[in-house]
Amino acid sequence: MEAIYRIRDSIDKSKEYYFYQKKGRILNQNDDTEYTNSLTEGFAVEPQSELRWDPKIKSKTPVKLRDNPTYFLHWDKKEVKKLLDNADPSEPCMNFYIGTAGRKGEGNNSATNVMAIKNKQDFLDGNFDDLVILNKSGMMMIDEPSLHLVEKAKKKIEEQAISKVTEGFKNK
Repeated sequence: MEAIYRIRDSIDKSKEYYFYQKKGRILNQNDDTEYTNSLTEGFAVEPQSELRWDPKIKSKTPVKLRDNPTYFLHWDKKEVKKLLDNADPSEPCMNFYIGTAGRKGEGNNSATNVMAIKNKQDFLDGNFDDLVILNKSGMMMIDEPSLHLVEKAKKKIEEQAISKVTEGFKNK
C-alpha cells in the first residue's frame, strides 16, 4: 500500500471516510512481476448526466453535468488497522494523510486541504481536529505518537495567532 487517506465531509463533520492507493501487480511476458500505476480503493468519481435534446441529430443525448466524488469506506479504526497490519511487510505504508472530502460538482478531487500525518498510531487513534492541530503546530513526531502534545499544540497555535494580531497593531 502506497498511501492511505482519512477524510472528513466538509458539511457534516461527523462523517469520515478513508481510501487508499496501492500498486497494481501484473506478470509480464517473462512471468516477472511488474507494477502498474497506483490503484485507488474506496473512492470513485461518478459522472452525473441528463438527457438533452440535440437538434443536430434530432434526438436526446446524455450531457455530463458534473462529477460527483463517491466514498465507499466509512472510517473504522479497527478495519483500517487490520488493512495496515495485513499490508505487504516488504512495503509497509508510510504515507498517512487527512483532508476534506471532495464535494459534488467540484470535479474529481478525492480530497482537498490534505495534510500529512507522520505517525501511524496518531493516524489511527487521533480525532480529526487533534490531527489538524498537531499538523498545523508542527509538533507532530515521526518515531512516537504525538497525541499527548495536543494541548501544547493548541497553546502554540493560539500564541501564534495572538502574535500576528499584535504584530498588526505595531505596524500601524
